[in-house]
Amino acid sequence: MQWYGGRWEIEVFFRVLKHGCQIEQLRLQTKSRLVNALAVYLIVAWRIHTITMLSRAYPAVSCEVVFEPQEWQTIYTMHYRRRPPRSRLPCGR
Repeated sequence: MQWYGGRWEIEVFFRVLKHGCQIEQLRLQTKSRLVNALAVYLIVAWRIHTITMLSRAYPAVSCEVVFEPQEWQTIYTMHYRRRPPRSRLPCGR
């Protein structure tokens, strides 16, 4: 069961990379560009996966477990088009 659980986490991670980051939509023309893009997108996918799993396990935990204050405030502003609240947000928000 532990092996299967680990395999499932890997499947979910690559689904985030494929669908969430839309890695297959990249049309890079050189190997070095692909390697550089993958380096960035793997980190992004890992962070998305981490916050998704944290929000499921601990819905009330602060998003600052994963994001720096400036990061979550920027994301909030871009998404909601208004200033972020002064208090920390839970991960599931």
